[in-house]
Amino acid sequence: MTTPPWRELAHRARAALDGIGACAATVVLTGMGTAAPRRVDVEFAEPNLWRITGEEGLLALHDGEAVHAPVGEQWERVLTGGCWLPSHLLTLGWGEPQLFEQPRAFREAAFFDEPHEVAGRPVWSVLLSAPGRKPHDMTVSLDRETALVLRWASVDGLHGAEVEALDLSWRARPDVFTWTGPAPTAVGEESRRAREERIDRCPDPAPPEFGATGAPRPGTGSR
Repeated sequence: MTTPPWRELAHRARAALDGIGACAATVVLTGMGTAAPRRVDVEFAEPNLWRITGEEGLLALHDGEAVHAPVGEQWERVLTGGCWLPSHLLTLGWGEPQLFEQPRAFREAAFFDEPHEVAGRPVWSVLLSAPGRKPHDMTVSLDRETALVLRWASVDGLHGAEVEALDLSWRARPDVFTWTGPAPTAVGEESRRAREERIDRCPDPAPPEFGATGAPRPGTGSR
């Protein structure tokens, strides 16, 4: 079966993101500052509620208004205008729709029509070329049933994120997205600006179109 055009796939994926309701996934993150591939567990529920955990425990929690994330030995509370995720996961198109709302910004370099799977699920895959300050090609794989993006990978294989397990029947406990830790410090404008300047100086394989953000990216080491 021939892979549909990217514009059609992007439309399907955006619709899937709007209608998913809730899900849980284990995602393997590669590169972008990580010393070795690492696994994180991601829990999501509408509207824009996220919880990310790793071997060391909670990495970030988005309660719909702010993200609670560790910075050194303290916690910071960063007000956000929308959803927030580490750049590995943003590039999956989860949480922010840039990957799908600007399909004309991406050139379809090639398609992969032979059957293949991610997390045991059949996928469509397309090789995209994206403009930006550090342009590069990447492969994006979408679940054929739900159209969720399950994998992205740079063509050199050094950077990417892949869903290892996906649970579409997952439902959140009432308190799973409620912050119960120590009172975090609010991030002021000066520290936010300093962080954004530091981000601009760091190499980033993900172009701006994939949702670069000034929020802290705990656990991924991507900034």
